[in-house]
Amino acid sequence: MKTRLLFMLSIFWAVSVFAQFGNQQVISIDAIYPTNVISADLDGDGDFDILYSSHDGVWWHENLDGMGLFGIKNLIVQITEEESNSVSASDIDGDGDLDVLSTFKDVSPQQNQENRVLWNENLDGLGNFGPLRIITLSAYGPTDAKTADFDGDGDLDVLSTSRDKIAWYENLDGLGDFGTQQQVVSTQLAWPLSSYIADFDGDGHLDIVSQSYSEGNIAWFKNINGTGTFSNAIFISTNISNYSRGAVIGADVDGDNDIDIVAVLEADNRIVWFENMDGNGDFSDMIIIAENIPRPNVINASDIDNDGDLDLISSSFINSGATSEIFYLLNENGLGDFGSPNLITNEIQSTTGVFTCDINLDGKLDLVSSSFYDFKIAWYKNITLDISENEISNFQIFPNPTNGILNVKSKQPITQVLVYNMLGQLVKTSFDKRQVDISKAQTGVYFLKIEDANGNSQTFRVLRE
Repeated sequence: MKTRLLFMLSIFWAVSVFAQFGNQQVISIDAIYPTNVISADLDGDGDFDILYSSHDGVWWHENLDGMGLFGIKNLIVQITEEESNSVSASDIDGDGDLDVLSTFKDVSPQQNQENRVLWNENLDGLGNFGPLRIITLSAYGPTDAKTADFDGDGDLDVLSTSRDKIAWYENLDGLGDFGTQQQVVSTQLAWPLSSYIADFDGDGHLDIVSQSYSEGNIAWFKNINGTGTFSNAIFISTNISNYSRGAVIGADVDGDNDIDIVAVLEADNRIVWFENMDGNGDFSDMIIIAENIPRPNVINASDIDNDGDLDLISSSFINSGATSEIFYLLNENGLGDFGSPNLITNEIQSTTGVFTCDINLDGKLDLVSSSFYDFKIAWYKNITLDISENEISNFQIFPNPTNGILNVKSKQPITQVLVYNMLGQLVKTSFDKRQVDISKAQTGVYFLKIEDANGNSQTFRVLRE
């Protein structure tokens, strides 16, 4: 086991001078036991709405003004004697708007309902959703579902994680017809709770990583030929306590352009990462980011201080979940050495989801959270000070919006321009001192961080048309 930085989590939280979040802004206090939350532009108006799953269905709130003023909750799927425990948004039928994917688990005393993975079509791109369409029925309740193109045919397939297996379902026609045939990825992990999709070996194909709940293992599965045939489990760690309701994600923690693994280990009270040593999926021993954290249970990797590397957001359970604390850890040097935890909020009861996005369209990643026992969905404004906000600008960019070519002007010689997507992921590095070409990027919002020879830097929000 490797240790880069250890600290004790206590009531004495570090105060960051680089990034901070504002007070909690409540979106809803009638989300019935919410289990997950994300943000996505469901109505096609260019800002980010809120989507969540709960014990009474799947719901969304419209961002009314693009600044974080949210409307009442809108129903997508309502249920009885079931609970929805995951939700995501993606264009399943290829019509250019975001549909909704969710999972449902039977909690009735008779256990006679079906456990399901299903999706709802965004009928008009405005957030009016059609009836549920079942992808699969399961003997064991699915706990997680995500979309990705596993077979390389240009449409989105669905990955399901449940107690007995990890499996994917082919989008047969690109329109959301999945048939009945499942492609089993693995039954080797005992009770996996969630999975993460990324290209861990750099071959251009999407692989999978997951964590076992009852046996304490983390393993990844290689997409062997890009057609959705996966390898046996390649174990990253078996040195985890059993019955850890943690989570595992992929993120380039050390800035070397490959995907590392970050995990929260609830039973071990730790947040850890595993370095992708060669970019081919050969991972290091466990590197401890933080320990003695009371039952961490969620993890998010995003560039919250706009310095070009990925920071972490997590949550801990205090007093058996009666109180939770959401906090962030800054990546101090871009190499995976993290600072002390910074408290965002303790005004929640049992965090079930954290998600970052630019809620108020000011070029910074804000935070959205869901919490179980207080029925709360809330967001927190990122009030980080950029150079552009406290100094005279050294840089200019134009045109913005752009169709792909951005011109850059600077008072000093430019050393590099870094382009990030809305998730804080680096998508391009340019050393051209006059132009940046993002014509190959998908339409949407990006962040350009410009650095000059004197060490000045500034981040711009750019719309790629």
